[in-house]
Amino acid sequence: MIDEAFGNRVSQETLEELLPDYREIDKKLIAYKGTNNRTANAILTEIMSIEERQCLEEAFFGNTGWYRTINGDGMIKLKLAAMSLEITNNIFTFKKEVEDKILDWIDKGCMCKEEQLLMMRCYVKQKIITYMTLLNYLKNIRQTDKMTIKLYRGINTPYQNQNYKFSGMESWSTNINIAYRFARDEGFVVEKEYPINQIFTCKRSTFKNLTNRLYKHSGFYVRRESEMIVENFEKELDCRNGKGIRLAISKEIY
Repeated sequence: MIDEAFGNRVSQETLEELLPDYREIDKKLIAYKGTNNRTANAILTEIMSIEERQCLEEAFFGNTGWYRTINGDGMIKLKLAAMSLEITNNIFTFKKEVEDKILDWIDKGCMCKEEQLLMMRCYVKQKIITYMTLLNYLKNIRQTDKMTIKLYRGINTPYQNQNYKFSGMESWSTNINIAYRFARDEGFVVEKEYPINQIFTCKRSTFKNLTNRLYKHSGFYVRRESEMIVENFEKELDCRNGKGIRLAISKEIY
């Protein structure tokens, strides 16, 4: 099941090297029937060490975590883990000045090897539980064999008949109205069907350290914005002739 969660894009040797208890975790995944955040958090707490729980919670909800600060330390660390596992493209952001700052942060050795490996272990464990939770949800609750979810992303710049360029990991939403909010009046919304093995985490699976919660408001934005963090190994989305694009100014969903 672990291989399947990554769409077989990560070698079994790499996964076994990161997870010494690979076989044991794989058996637990096969037995896992959860479909929501409560059950996902229970099994994540079971398979993660105390150090891993603290690391992942901080990467998500710390003051510079993914859900608090754009291109903060948490976002960089998670994107770097995905790149190291070779499951995304190698783009942090298309804003050159921000990209330069991130690369400088990495060059200065702001993460030692042990910290990188810790983040990669956290990444793998969160990812596999997300996959299994969504798999169970689609099969048992939605009762469908379609293993993709349509997602939306609002872009706050005018659309000029150009293809959408992906960064390695991005926040998308299951709610198109949320995407329109981010696009504002002049921007556009891009839509895409994502296979569940390209979804890193979502409101049904995001880890919250319930045994020792450090961050009071953990999970607020995940729920309110129906957010999913996705993985992009593709470079761009074909949007020629408006394909997959909804202009925000049209308000066609409202």
